[in-house]
Amino acid sequence: MKRLLLSISIILGVLTLKAQNSDTPIKAYVAANNDMPIEVADYLQTRLTNIITSMGVGVDDYTTSQFYTSAKLLVESKDVVGSAPTKYVYNISATLYLADMISNKIYSSITIPLKGAGDSESKAYINAFNGLNANQKRINDFYRGARKIIVDYYTSQGNTIIQRAKMLAAQDKYDEALYLLTAIPVSCQDVYGKAQTEIMVVYNQYTSYNDKKILQKAKALWASTQNRDGAAEVALLLAEIEPDSSCKGEVDILVKDIKGRVGDEWELIKRSYSDGIELEKQRIETAKSIGVAFGNNQQPNTTNLVH
Repeated sequence: MKRLLLSISIILGVLTLKAQNSDTPIKAYVAANNDMPIEVADYLQTRLTNIITSMGVGVDDYTTSQFYTSAKLLVESKDVVGSAPTKYVYNISATLYLADMISNKIYSSITIPLKGAGDSESKAYINAFNGLNANQKRINDFYRGARKIIVDYYTSQGNTIIQRAKMLAAQDKYDEALYLLTAIPVSCQDVYGKAQTEIMVVYNQYTSYNDKKILQKAKALWASTQNRDGAAEVALLLAEIEPDSSCKGEVDILVKDIKGRVGDEWELIKRSYSDGIELEKQRIETAKSIGVAFGNNQQPNTTNLVH
């Protein structure tokens, strides 16, 4: 488990480098539907991602941000021209909007007229989307305004969010709690600092909860084996327990019992335990990775948005 979390934290480090210029991240999300093929939806999502990342107000991956931008498309007219080859010409009204994935609420929107032509319907859509770019003043102003909306939201709701995270942690819902806490952006300095402190509190609660589960599994395994092979398996489990865990005393008792039965061989066996401890160097990154994993499993609901 801990090696997995460490791997996730390494990935998170890469994501953090990508998002360094974004102190208030927004993610782009466009769902494919019956009217828009998946390759068209993917292209539009990429287009929106490029716009927001170029402006420093977005991220190109699914991080813990609960705010996202998407687009509603209305085909004003569709013409089919010629026959060799056939050309499709679309006039589209694209409504860009900023929404909250948790409340399913739209906070702001702007409608941009687009026109595209191509020798397939998909290419006509895609060529129309090329009309969306950060150099357009209305689009630029829209996403600058989106940043302010997010900052204002967390400034006013940050303390409430932190209290909700505490409540979730008390219910052993640590991944969701860390998701909420790590979503608070650095641009909201006061509440961001409080969130960072609470992240470590929740993470320590998580590790304590997880360590106790691992210890119980290790005890059961040792009780059913009582031999060198069993000791080796137990050592691998103990490698996942924090070295300063609240159950360290019980771990020491178990280790003493194992050593009493396998003798000097335990010194070789426990290397895997020590090596596992050395792997855990970046707790805050690991805590964030848990929130990221939870956030990645959340998908915006673009069908029942409210204004």
